[in-house]
Amino acid sequence: PVTSLAWSPDSKQLASASADKTVRLWEIPPVPQPEILEGPPEDVLALTWSEDDALLTSVTKVNGHATLLNRLTKTSSSAPLNPECLWESVSPDTRLKAVATLNDGFVTIRVEDLHEQKGLGELNSGQTDLQGLVWSPDSSRLAAFFSGELESLHVWDIRTMRSLFARTMVGIASVAWASDSIRLAVAGHG
Repeated sequence: PVTSLAWSPDSKQLASASADKTVRLWEIPPVPQPEILEGPPEDVLALTWSEDDALLTSVTKVNGHATLLNRLTKTSSSAPLNPECLWESVSPDTRLKAVATLNDGFVTIRVEDLHEQKGLGELNSGQTDLQGLVWSPDSSRLAAFFSGELESLHVWDIRTMRSLFARTMVGIASVAWASDSIRLAVAGHG
């Protein structure tokens, strides 16, 4: 099964991570066979494109690593995530980073400006079991989806640090932003 989806910034490719430990690059409109990149040895939970369409970042939960897949050179490199974080995600413009941790049993997402090396604020969901963080292509919005007792999807505007959307949704496996940074596709089994 597919574990994560991510549109390229130009909306000409869709990356899908699968339980078979590969990442497939689908041309839009479709071509007969997708480009296949060998991913990390664990299940990929999330995919994020760089602004220039050259790099895909995949996140695995098993050993807490982020893997950079370079689709142009067909190479990959891996780095460990902060052991205290549940999830870490860099925005497509590489300016912002979201780091999710548990605070008094609930997920807190800290947003940092990597260029100015300062914190921008914290996002609180009231949720406990984070399954993924996904940046909009223009890096202005952040979506988080949760499993457990209160399965839900939350979306925040990073410019104002305010919630735009919070709704209970059962069985979310992955979300992907459209190139307009407004619409979201939600995949799942609910």
